[in-house]
Amino acid sequence: MIGDAAIIVGDLTSEGEIEVQGTVEGNIRSRKVKVGEGGEVHGEIVAEAVDIHGLVEGPVVAAIVSVARTARVIGHITHRELSIEPGAYLEGRRPWRLHPLEDLKRP
Repeated sequence: MIGDAAIIVGDLTSEGEIEVQGTVEGNIRSRKVKVGEGGEVHGEIVAEAVDIHGLVEGPVVAAIVSVARTARVIGHITHRELSIEPGAYLEGRRPWRLHPLEDLKRP
């Protein structure tokens, strides 16, 4: 967990879950990522599942993406399943892919 007062500059990688309540200036790769209401990510997120309640500036690539009404996403969301609550702010394309994570491995 990245606490609400924390600012991380650099990339994060985890086999488990990363929860961002503070700020991450870098890319995140994990099994599951949650960006809390006060959280900010300025970089790419790649995960099996992403739950966004705060700010994401950068592309998101995940099998399952949930965007809450409090979220602001500025960047493309590549997904297999996408849910968007009314009131969420999205700026960017949202292309559907059957296997979005496998597409990253192709040259």
